[in-house]
Amino acid sequence: MFMNPLNHIAMKKETITISSSQGKKKIHKDKILYCKQYLVGTLIELDDGNHYLMKEKLEELAQFLQSDAFFFVSSRELVNLDHLEAVFADQVLLNNRKTFKVNPIRKMALLRKIGKEATL
Repeated sequence: MFMNPLNHIAMKKETITISSSQGKKKIHKDKILYCKQYLVGTLIELDDGNHYLMKEKLEELAQFLQSDAFFFVSSRELVNLDHLEAVFADQVLLNNRKTFKVNPIRKMALLRKIGKEATL
């Protein structure tokens, strides 16, 4: 198991382990809907409605997730494409009905990415 320098996140293939007020919690990457950077840390929301606020930056978390399923819709928001419901003109919709704004350049990159995955 690889530990980050801050010892708050550990990654083992398809799971990450985080430290929370209730102790260590193992999270499957496919259960993560999105991650959002705030001034005080990064919010992780899971498909069961649970969410966790971590002090690590989004870029640090993204390095541990290292999956084609995750896509930066903005510099502060990372979504799991396995939970993508729809892509609209200026936003994306996840299957929990949460929407995220996406600029035209990122939208084109997203459409290319999901288009490639759809053809494989």
